[in-house]
Amino acid sequence: MRKINIAIILIGIILTLIFSYFIPYVWGGIIPGAIIGVIKRRSTKLISSFLIGFIGSLVVYFVYPINYLISLAKTVELLAGIQWFILILLFPLLYGLIELSAAGIVGEILSLISKK
Repeated sequence: MRKINIAIILIGIILTLIFSYFIPYVWGGIIPGAIIGVIKRRSTKLISSFLIGFIGSLVVYFVYPINYLISLAKTVELLAGIQWFILILLFPLLYGLIELSAAGIVGEILSLISKK
């Protein structure tokens, strides 16, 4: 793996941890995913963005008190209509998928721009 790819992945990990800690919402995965989208190899980009988002979002469970997470999930339950405990279980998966999507979209945009 090239050194630049390793640097991009490390930046993605750091940003994911920062966003997970300070902004415990799923949309915080867009910016780290967009940065990881710069990686040229599609499989490396998608796998690493999902794993970084999934594992990095688990920080929320270790840092925040469980009462805060439950109250946050109950607030989202009112908006989304999904049970709060299901939201707590799905949070890392959704975070990883959003980061994967952002990486994929940015990667496709960059490949289209480079073809011109």
